[in-house]
Amino acid sequence: MDYQGQLSQLLSSSDEANVLLALEMAKGVPETDLSELLMNYQELHECLIGEVVGGILKAAHIIALNQPEINASNRNLTAIPNCINQLKNLRKLSLFDNQLTSVPETIGELTNLRELDLGDNGLHALPESIGNLKNLEKLYLAWNQIDELPASLTCLIKLSELSLRNNLLMEIPDWIGDLKQLRVLNLSENSIASLPSSLGDLKHLKRLYLNYNLLTFFPEGLRNLTRLEILSVYVNELIELPDWLGDLESLQELYLSGNRLVALPDSLRNLLQLEILDLGNNQLSTLPTWLSVFKKLDSLRVGDNQLTTLPECLGDIYTLDLLDVRDNPLPLSEVEKIDKIIDISHYFF
Repeated sequence: MDYQGQLSQLLSSSDEANVLLALEMAKGVPETDLSELLMNYQELHECLIGEVVGGILKAAHIIALNQPEINASNRNLTAIPNCINQLKNLRKLSLFDNQLTSVPETIGELTNLRELDLGDNGLHALPESIGNLKNLEKLYLAWNQIDELPASLTCLIKLSELSLRNNLLMEIPDWIGDLKQLRVLNLSENSIASLPSSLGDLKHLKRLYLNYNLLTFFPEGLRNLTRLEILSVYVNELIELPDWLGDLESLQELYLSGNRLVALPDSLRNLLQLEILDLGNNQLSTLPTWLSVFKKLDSLRVGDNQLTTLPECLGDIYTLDLLDVRDNPLPLSEVEKIDKIIDISHYFF
């Protein structure tokens, strides 16, 4: 490594002594030109952290940028400097709640990044270079205007959390199934009418959020998500549920409100780990008597359906703490019947 390379390395250290040493060494060697590097640090500091008072860059400013985590949320940023690739130590970067419409390709050089939050901006697309972030584990892209995903995302082989909530996506590419380490996937609040069967290849997925889309059915491949603990599909256009849904025996929370369901498949009785079941705002006219098999159920919401009767088996769910039956055509006698046989903290009728 040449002399200037050594200086650059010292300057990028998070250790104050190293940064001060680099600045002193540079003073004693006139032919060493660190001016561009220092100008970049000043630009980055003013963008990501705050003003450099008097325009004089100090060691403290550089050290602040050399830390593994930078939170530049809510700073009204409209652009990110290309020289962001200088921040090689970054492991966690938040640019949440700004006014960014694009991200420079140089962000792909931050190969130590583990977590990147670009949520709540005005992004229309992502740079192809984002696929170079091989160590990225969490990527948050919610509340943007993204309508297409770059295929380079398939290179994020360590990605465990991906949020694309509230964008302009109409379809999800088949290669989503290549993100084998995903544990959490949020596709809510888009305009997705169907899902690729390749989602079923995400064998480690534990939480899947599909709320506020245009789904009318589940692809067969989803039956392979046997580790799924939370499935949230409220406010879609589901008319019926597949029998294989009962194969997802790890489910603890199932949210299906705001669809057009008229009945429940008997296979749901296999979901013995269920703690929350939300069936509100559908077209159910009866509830199955097998609900009593849910020995861990804490919350049951069936409000805003077409129920005229309630099964007495509800009294056998001893863990139940919340029962919501509001906005159903239930006669008072049914409401009083259940009130007598259940002992819960929250009963809404």
